[in-house]
Amino acid sequence: MYKRAFQKRVEIAALLAGLTLSGGCGQDSGQSMQPGLSEKETAQALSDTGDWQQCPAGQLTDYLEEEGTGRSYAYARILIAVDGLGQDSIDRAKAVDVREGTAYISWQAFQTAEEFETYYFAQELADSQLPQECVAELAYYQYQLEEDDYAVDIYRYLNARYGSREVPIQASSSDEKSYRLSQLNPTLVTRELAVRDRVLYGLEQRDALECVLQEPVKELILNFGRQKLQGRGNAGWAQRATPLSEEELYWIDHEERITTFKDPDRCFTEVGAVEMNFGMRWGRFAMLKEADYHVVLQEGGPALDIHFAFQKEIPEDGFETRLYNRLCMSEPYEMRVTDQDTGELLQKMVVEMSIEVPDMITFADYDGDGYLDMKVDMPTHWNGKRAVVDEFSWMDYYLIWEPDEGVFVHRDKREIQQQGESVMYDVQPGDTLWEIAERFYGMGARYTKIEAANAELLSENKYLMPGVVLEIPAQ
Repeated sequence: MYKRAFQKRVEIAALLAGLTLSGGCGQDSGQSMQPGLSEKETAQALSDTGDWQQCPAGQLTDYLEEEGTGRSYAYARILIAVDGLGQDSIDRAKAVDVREGTAYISWQAFQTAEEFETYYFAQELADSQLPQECVAELAYYQYQLEEDDYAVDIYRYLNARYGSREVPIQASSSDEKSYRLSQLNPTLVTRELAVRDRVLYGLEQRDALECVLQEPVKELILNFGRQKLQGRGNAGWAQRATPLSEEELYWIDHEERITTFKDPDRCFTEVGAVEMNFGMRWGRFAMLKEADYHVVLQEGGPALDIHFAFQKEIPEDGFETRLYNRLCMSEPYEMRVTDQDTGELLQKMVVEMSIEVPDMITFADYDGDGYLDMKVDMPTHWNGKRAVVDEFSWMDYYLIWEPDEGVFVHRDKREIQQQGESVMYDVQPGDTLWEIAERFYGMGARYTKIEAANAELLSENKYLMPGVVLEIPAQ
């Protein structure tokens, strides 16, 4: 539906939130609840078209669960009146739990998504015609999602339409397939959305007048989302649901992601994996399954297709791994090098690469022979953000092209130095000449060798800035 939403029918799917249910109103809805409204006020509150039913507000979620069962598209307008309160009892109302009031419910059911969306947006724009005391208005709805209604798209749409910097829509989940989207705003709208079994449920505050405190209404809506997400009898556990980032939301209902870049042409295929620590799941992340590079090593020279494929089996429910202290771990990938022109397989070997950072190979002439070589970064990063750390830079290694043999050969920094050729080094955040000398020569005091080789470049830069390319002379 969200695909349609951006084609004019997108708007409704995002608005739905989730009630949890645990009981039912029994079948007393025909009994008079004696709310604290006069007959005239009650008539005014229920004056719009539709059949009204009534239920103790404390049993509202159970009632909605029962009535909603079997309906693909449904909308319910809910008025909650606090029993025993009149216009002169506003102060007393502040101490009354809204669950002690009476809920009046008017249902609308629809056969198609189009009918539901038309009705919903008409209700969203309509002005409330409620008495000015002791009534809160809520809206409940449920919507059958389509295959291309994705969690991350719903989340982004809701934040674009309703969120703000102060009160954004927040996502959370207590299992791998269900999720909840919450917005708790003390001054404007409070809404809870929950998706379970591909059905989007919603409960939101449409109006809460002076005599009904915001907090009781907010708590009613909040508990709805918690219970709907977790199921009957587990609301306490659901309160500990894990916050979700957009990346984690993406992997709730996607199986893979393909990303392409230019210069050089490269393509990455990622799948959802599960981070494990001490036997507990800490959420999903994007794991590199395959990578393809298309490069020309020398003008008029070899044009290669280089393919990397993850070597371990990936189960259908996701690969599980422990990311040490949330830091990226390396895994084996098979590298296949093919001549673009002839299709001939030139080389096959296994290399170590990060499973969580796809674009970690850079091409440059590291050994000075006129052909491009590969440097494989071994980064560490926090919460999925790439940030190469000095302490781990020694793990970087090179795949040097040997033109006579027509293959790449594994080399580390010192091996390249021992070949008697200078290499080029991209300065990383926090680098100093002393540390770079330690890295390449094993002795920080030899930084003067690097300083001399780059005298002109360093004279133009007061500080050693990230991104500067230094020449590292041979030992």
